[in-house]
Amino acid sequence: MALGKLAICMLKVTTKGLTRVNSKLIKVENKLTKLSSVLSNRTSKTVNSNIAKSFDHIIAPELKSIKQMKQFNKSAFGIKVFDVQDVEFGKFLTDGMTNFYNKTGGQFRVPKNVIVCDLPNSNGYMMYEPTKDILAISKKHVEKFREIATGNGETLEQVLHKWGKKKFDGTATSMYEKGLYQELFHELGHKVHSTVCKNYCNLGLDWSKKEFQDIASKVSQYSKNNPEEFVAETFSMLVQGKTLPEDVLQLYKKCGGPIIKSTSGGSSGGHYNILTDFIQQSGYTVVSLADANICAKYSKEFPDITIEEAKVLQRVDSISKAIQSSRIKTKIAIEV
Repeated sequence: MALGKLAICMLKVTTKGLTRVNSKLIKVENKLTKLSSVLSNRTSKTVNSNIAKSFDHIIAPELKSIKQMKQFNKSAFGIKVFDVQDVEFGKFLTDGMTNFYNKTGGQFRVPKNVIVCDLPNSNGYMMYEPTKDILAISKKHVEKFREIATGNGETLEQVLHKWGKKKFDGTATSMYEKGLYQELFHELGHKVHSTVCKNYCNLGLDWSKKEFQDIASKVSQYSKNNPEEFVAETFSMLVQGKTLPEDVLQLYKKCGGPIIKSTSGGSSGGHYNILTDFIQQSGYTVVSLADANICAKYSKEFPDITIEEAKVLQRVDSISKAIQSSRIKTKIAIEV
């Protein structure tokens, strides 16, 4: 069914029995019919439908046991091994994976194996092992979190929120306020970087150069260690929706940092800067994030929909809601 006819049918159905708006609807029908004819003959492209692609957000149900978490993580994210003993920490990881999936529009895969164990670096909290696709979390840290929670009469989530703001020794590795999932998103950044960048561990950059060190320090002190840590730290910031300087984004791209193509994750400046760069490189017209989100709203039902068409449908939806509203008793103003 043509979009114009679809819109007209929607209007007719929602206005059944409302005789007062008939004359205005006739005008709307005429405009929609003309607009549909023009849009059906379009030749210009406006935005890559794959970028604005809609997806179904995952909402995790109430999970009360590790067994339920294992089943959920396997079906939702393809996690084969979920070896976590603490129920509250398991929930934290599950919520974090869900948060990551939704913020990135389901674009990236998470590790197939998530385990709590002793790490080679006794001071480390989390690490990603690419050859076996394992996200490993320090058993010592989880036990420490539980000890603090029990001692303070707090939930594990409350303790983790404190850790997210600043480490317990008063230090922080990032110039930015650490989010609850800073470390988790950082390690997932290693996973994604190793997947999309062939020379992940050999970028051929002299990271000791003052230019690189100065830029990396704008993200965190830890980013100054090497390009991989810089990419992981930056990726985590972007997923969290933080706005980063342009030179940071440019160096991130130079290091093969994963491009976050989805607009579904949020309206952050960091997302939009990278999205805009990607669209320009692909030869598409740069559009506002608001327009891209409107297009994403309808692209699942109409994969090749343009922004102009999406705006028509959005307007029809708003008209339909207005007509159905019980608050409108005497006059309905319709403009297209």
